[in-house]
Amino acid sequence: MLSTTAIALLATLILAATSDARATYVQDKTPAFVCPAADIKTTKCLGPKDCLYPSPKTCNGYIQCSPADDSYLTGIIHEMPCPSGLLWNDNKKWCDWPENTTCGLVKSAGATEVDATKQGPTPGKYHG
Repeated sequence: MLSTTAIALLATLILAATSDARATYVQDKTPAFVCPAADIKTTKCLGPKDCLYPSPKTCNGYIQCSPADDSYLTGIIHEMPCPSGLLWNDNKKWCDWPENTTCGLVKSAGATEVDATKQGPTPGKYHG
């Protein structure tokens, strides 16, 4: 039979293991991006280009924030993918052809400039 001390020690170990696992889970789920409160409060995320931001994880998608409540002080993060073959263009706030991207990709030394008259996808078509 286990002594009271052994039972207390076992309970402490189980509690510590559970707490550590829970802390790790929360830490792993912590977003790398926080919706800017000033943008949410100013725009209420109502316009077609409001509250759209580059993803800190990938060029193949973007972050769309929505107000968490009627105070407009915090936002809910929605990770949105771009359609296949398109990358996020933060200047235009839509998914665009790779040569038009603003996703921090550096052109190689031999790359040519992109024709500024080339029409890309239209706003609203690729984000939701």
